[in-house]
Amino acid sequence: MAAWAGNHCGTGRRHTPTATRRDDHHYRRSARGWYTQIRQARNDQQLAQAYQALQQAVEFTRGIQLLPFDFPGIRRYRQLRTQHRRIGTNDLRIAAIVLEQQAILVTRNTTDFADIPGLQLDDWS
Repeated sequence: MAAWAGNHCGTGRRHTPTATRRDDHHYRRSARGWYTQIRQARNDQQLAQAYQALQQAVEFTRGIQLLPFDFPGIRRYRQLRTQHRRIGTNDLRIAAIVLEQQAILVTRNTTDFADIPGLQLDDWS
């Protein structure tokens, strides 16, 4: 798993890193944090550091392809939801995206995904 948190998946057909909805959520939450740091900066040093952190995050995410959570993914999620009541909503959404994209889920959290049939996992712990 990369340093920026979340689960990652790849199709094996290309070398472009990909990201799931959870990664998008993490990025948006982080962006709000940077905005708060920028807004609350009390001196030039804090302001420069906040903008530098924002710039580094944007540069890091430039090469990441966000996989869609489209209607087929939503249908797959609904199907998984009825079969796996104990798995969290976001984990099931991630699984649905990966299954619909015929990708491999790269994660340290294999225990939450191990019971989902057909889901290919790559343990990065």
